[in-house]
Amino acid sequence: MATEDDETKPLISVNETTIRKVSFLRGAVPCGIIMMMYFLSGFIFISWIPQYVHQRLYESYTNSSSKSNHYVYSCNRTETNNNTLLEIKLQKETSERVLYYSYATSLRYLLVNLVMGSYSDSIGRKPFLVIPIIGCLGKGVVSMLVVKLNLDLDYFYLAFGLDGIGGSFTTFLLAMYAYTADITPPKNKRTWLLSRWRCCLQRVRSLENLQLDFLLNQRASSFPWC
Repeated sequence: MATEDDETKPLISVNETTIRKVSFLRGAVPCGIIMMMYFLSGFIFISWIPQYVHQRLYESYTNSSSKSNHYVYSCNRTETNNNTLLEIKLQKETSERVLYYSYATSLRYLLVNLVMGSYSDSIGRKPFLVIPIIGCLGKGVVSMLVVKLNLDLDYFYLAFGLDGIGGSFTTFLLAMYAYTADITPPKNKRTWLLSRWRCCLQRVRSLENLQLDFLLNQRASSFPWC
């Protein structure tokens, strides 16, 4: 049975001269800022990708970028209305594409995390904080090119695949929680900081909604899929 002393022992045997202590503030503050910036950039994809894919599919079926003459409000929909049938088809295809995009990320990061998690003790935490950020950056660059150059929607598989190869948010959380355990003593202080990270994630989600709402309201003419 594990004792209190076991929690203070390192998971691997290392020379004591190689251990470099990091102050709590010096370790926790940068980690929290980086975490909020990472998830703020990542959460916005959840909101705008389905809208953009829906609009692109709509354009492919109607050769029009405006829904003003085709959109049917729910109270006026009937099963025999062509516009209603088109909307149902678009929603189905949009849902399928978004699901497959998520597979391009999740299937890869499940395999990647098996490797990264086992090596984080020997290699260190910082590489596993940087690698997901690089993957997220690649995802953002490819997605930006798809929108800017009006590329085929299949290029989103590449974007989400890059995020998956980098480990995505699961690797980032793995490294962040491991790093938190490294710079805090067991029990109260560690538990308090881990709970603060969870609170920060919820605040980031709220900021993401505000960011997206502001963006769409200010630049509605630049986003025809809204």
